[in-house]
Amino acid sequence: MTRSFFDFNLIKKNLKSGLTVSLVSMPLSIPLAVAAGVSPTTGLITAIWAALIASIFGGSNYNIVGVTGALSG
Repeated sequence: MTRSFFDFNLIKKNLKSGLTVSLVSMPLSIPLAVAAGVSPTTGLITAIWAALIASIFGGSNYNIVGVTGALSG
């Protein structure tokens, strides 16, 4: 049995997880953006969009995305 690409329950769960990851990564994205020489707003925008895009299009349940991805290991 194959799953449809547009399984709305799965998309809803992925969006919820993307928002959660975005909120968790925000406190770290601000100082890392300042350390990189860009504005804190750029860090926030990057944290939000990276988590949302990766949660929708990511191929694994264990993706590490965003500014914390470089620090995990």
